[in-house]
Amino acid sequence: MSQFYIADDPRIVVGKQTRIAPDVQFIFHKDSRIVIGDYCIIGAGVKFVCDGGEVFIDDWTTLHDRCLVLSSEGVKIGQHCWFGQNTIIDGTGGITIGNGVRVGMYSQLWSHVAAGEQTP
Repeated sequence: MSQFYIADDPRIVVGKQTRIAPDVQFIFHKDSRIVIGDYCIIGAGVKFVCDGGEVFIDDWTTLHDRCLVLSSEGVKIGQHCWFGQNTIIDGTGGITIGNGVRVGMYSQLWSHVAAGEQTP
């Protein structure tokens, strides 16, 4: 197994041949973990904000520049996914994204209802 830890931080596990831009931010507010699979690409300015729950990104997935991943209840992203620049993936309520999903740039995937909104 050729996974390694970023900057000796055991909360961040990265698979083989994965490319992570030097300015990617990993922010932990509570105990959690980020696992990024093999052959992934994490673009410039991507930010992970973890307030609990594990973030799991499977093999061959790309997060383009300035994506935002929020996790409170967990984020699970399948293999061969592609997220365009400035996409927001909100795992506040927990979110699972299957294999082969493509999301256009400036899109937002939310797992909760904003304060004050009512659902039928």
